[in-house]
Amino acid sequence: MLPAEAIQEFQTLYKKRYGTQLTEREAVFRANNLIDLYKFAWESASKRAQEDNDKDKNEAEATQANR
Repeated sequence: MLPAEAIQEFQTLYKKRYGTQLTEREAVFRANNLIDLYKFAWESASKRAQEDNDKDKNEAEATQANR
């Protein structure tokens, strides 16, 4: 749950961008959905980066072992 100050800031930014005033309930819903989306994207990117790093490490070790 986001703090009330963050919800108010979200409402202000949303109104400035879209010209629509959100109710507190709608702002809480949309702000939390946005946070969830960012978390999902961050976790997916982090997981992919870790998998790429592991793959590179394994390939480097295999190359060294073949020398």
